[in-house]
Amino acid sequence: MKKELRQEFTYLRDNLDNRYEKSLTIKRKIMNLDIYKRSLDIALYYSIRSEVDTKELIKESLSLGKRVYLPKIINDKKMKFILVNEDTLYQKNNFGVMEPISGDVGSDFPLMIIPGLAFDKDNNRLGYGRGYYDNYLKNIDTYKIGICFHEQLTTSLPIEKNDIKMDLIITDEVDDDEKKVIYWE
Repeated sequence: MKKELRQEFTYLRDNLDNRYEKSLTIKRKIMNLDIYKRSLDIALYYSIRSEVDTKELIKESLSLGKRVYLPKIINDKKMKFILVNEDTLYQKNNFGVMEPISGDVGSDFPLMIIPGLAFDKDNNRLGYGRGYYDNYLKNIDTYKIGICFHEQLTTSLPIEKNDIKMDLIITDEVDDDEKKVIYWE
């Protein structure tokens, strides 16, 4: 079931118009949150393909003096978050994701921005199926924000016992069904 949903939501996301503009809307919403404003250390991700573009958020966060950490897969098994700056060098991993080549490892983030293929009204996340985020998140205490385009929201997703819920979902549009102005919380 999850495999089919991943294909469906990937296709949907790949065929959306105005992804860059929608990404900027999501970036503005994140930057207006109190938790973002208060957090000095932030774990983000380096977007690829048709994901919500995070490059501007990374750049602006660094310019505000925030310490930004990006994921790096270690030995194809674990994920660590590496401190980056404007001079950080990146390379593609086996999945085509840009990762910092080196840097200090961080572990205590008040805020994490997390990608997903889909999210539901109960803040469940459909990831890419490798379990990196769920495995990482089960051992830390952080405020978890899932970001996606409005079209990636659904009423219900299949969940398993290891799946970690988000604290907040941010999209580029209003969700009329839920009567929420900006966020699912």
